[in-house]
Amino acid sequence: MIGEIKKIKVALTSDCTLRCNHCRIDKNSGLNIGFRQAKKAVDLLLSSKGAYKRLELYGGEPFLRFNLLKKISRYALGKSKRSNKKISISVATNATALDPEKISWIKRNKINISVSFSGTRESHDYNRIFERGKGSYNLVRKNIKSLMEAVPPEYLVCLYCVDGAFAKNIKKDFKAIVEAGFKIVNIECVSGRGWNRKNYQEFKEGLSFVFGYIMKNAASGGFICLEPFMEMLKDRRAWDFNCPKYRDLEMYPDGNYGFYPYAFMDYKKNKEAVSIGNFQDGLDEKYLNCSPFSPRCENCISEYYRLPGLADGSAAYEYRSREMKNFFFDFLKDRSQKKTMEYIVNLDKIFRLTYV
Repeated sequence: MIGEIKKIKVALTSDCTLRCNHCRIDKNSGLNIGFRQAKKAVDLLLSSKGAYKRLELYGGEPFLRFNLLKKISRYALGKSKRSNKKISISVATNATALDPEKISWIKRNKINISVSFSGTRESHDYNRIFERGKGSYNLVRKNIKSLMEAVPPEYLVCLYCVDGAFAKNIKKDFKAIVEAGFKIVNIECVSGRGWNRKNYQEFKEGLSFVFGYIMKNAASGGFICLEPFMEMLKDRRAWDFNCPKYRDLEMYPDGNYGFYPYAFMDYKKNKEAVSIGNFQDGLDEKYLNCSPFSPRCENCISEYYRLPGLADGSAAYEYRSREMKNFFFDFLKDRSQKKTMEYIVNLDKIFRLTYV
């Protein structure tokens, strides 16, 4: 059995319905993963140490490969049961390709769905546009409503990707996300889009507002959480040690493995630099049995993450992760408070629901 892998992301396709300004995927490259390649990623995940596994399927737009998506999910669910492991299957979508058939499948199979949504029309349509420049807000908002009517909120996550250009809108965006029905939000930060000092300050102020909003809701008996809180509750090690093999492993649509997010790089140009193995040969030997929680991880990170052009925005992401961790563990300190215990119970409930 190889060293522990907590999560694997599989990029099913380079095809997409949108042309988001911050996404670097070549939508004309025609890359599509085969079931044989994806199956190898699932096998690698479930053959590693550890009882809880997360499989994240994305693209491009994964629902453009709906039959493949279903096949991979079915295989992963069956394999996890045979391996006596719990698995959470999450699909990241821009929601433009959803229809009643797909939503029914999501509901029946208890699939976790992360919807790329920026809250207000202004922020959403700044980046998430169709090929001819039209914003996707109206369609995405309509399909979110259909999802909310069919699927319990515990299975739905808003993937709120903040661009420095609209960091000033975080307060309005976050309120709009909650008003849309989301109880779980994952805040990410766009890289390579020209963050400046003012943007960083606006981001910090916005994140402070989010923490206060969560506390205010918890005090009044409501529940809003940031998705990483569940991982922090169950596995603090993942936030105290930054190990890419443990939580950042990806399979790209051509079957290669890497740690870089597929959507954040020029894959054709940097393929050789980012690849750390492939579906035929497996991971490079140096990663097979390494420990995910050792000082060697820092050397691994500095040796691997060397692509130019991705530092822009990384300071916001690092700040986000650090402050999120500080907020959550400070919140947990006073477990004598009723609101704290109720919050923990809710987090634990969602975690157990979404791992089958």
